[in-house]
Amino acid sequence: MLEKVIAKAHPVSGLVVFHGYRNPKLKTMPIDIIYLSMDSMVTETELEIGADLTEILINDTQPDTRTTKRINDYVRQFTEEDFRFRSWNNFDMAVGLASSASGYAALAGAVNKALGLGYDNLDLSRLASKGAISAASSIAGGLSIIMASEVYNN
Repeated sequence: MLEKVIAKAHPVSGLVVFHGYRNPKLKTMPIDIIYLSMDSMVTETELEIGADLTEILINDTQPDTRTTKRINDYVRQFTEEDFRFRSWNNFDMAVGLASSASGYAALAGAVNKALGLGYDNLDLSRLASKGAISAASSIAGGLSIIMASEVYNN
């Protein structure tokens, strides 16, 4: 069994909002989006690959089936081994702070550490955005812009 790794990320707030992707499969937007990182808020994710069973918990609770499947599918892009995933937020989810952004940014960081992928921040941003497009801004931090593009996730 591998050592547990921990990764942290901050949620973001969209200063320019969009509804609907230009290309839903690629998660590309029709306009540039400006995000501001909320540095006093944090998502902390603990990941252990090679566990004896797959377990997924968010704030000490098993998430709904859709969220569980999304996390499982995300990790399975990189390994077929069982894993333990535990994530905590020091803020309420589903309040307009893009908690999915910090969640996927922390998950991408944890996968990067656990599997020794050695990704830099640009590659990590691309990896995180496969879960939620705003996750790239959680990797960048501060004030960031995600440019409208048809090929962002290619």
